[in-house]
Amino acid sequence: PTPKKKRVYAPVEPATPVIKPHRETKAEYRLINTDADFADLAAQLAKQKCIAVDTESTSTDPFRATLLGISVSWKPGTGYYLNVKDHPQWIKKLKILLEDESIKKVGHNIKYDLAMLWQAGINLQPIVFDSMVASYLLNPGSRGHSLDDLAYTIFGYEMQPITDLIGKCKGAITMD
Repeated sequence: PTPKKKRVYAPVEPATPVIKPHRETKAEYRLINTDADFADLAAQLAKQKCIAVDTESTSTDPFRATLLGISVSWKPGTGYYLNVKDHPQWIKKLKILLEDESIKKVGHNIKYDLAMLWQAGINLQPIVFDSMVASYLLNPGSRGHSLDDLAYTIFGYEMQPITDLIGKCKGAITMD
């Protein structure tokens, strides 16, 4: 028998994304920091079919981090940040909403958020989409799968660096 030839796969060039110029839109981003605002937001969340979820914490290592806040959104240009560090009583109600299987959950690198919420006693479900995983599947040869990279590559939008908010090196403040 003749020896089989070893297959060599050439890397596939990713499709060039359609870059849409960033346009300024009216946006409503709100800090939820009172029980009244939280009650209003919880009522709105309960009506949604799908929400984007993101967590803020003290570290990029979810096993050393402390949960500071949870961001949610369900429509473009609108987002809410819940300060759970100063309002731990909200976790019980959030648990009900974030574990509600009739509300689909999406995010970017959502396994990190899953780990952070798990530590708070919340089993985030159902998770139906992760844009970081999608980026990897569409462009496996790329090293740029961060949200910053995707926002710039796909939309031409440059996100504000975290160092603009908290500083750098010795002068940096912590996320909390």
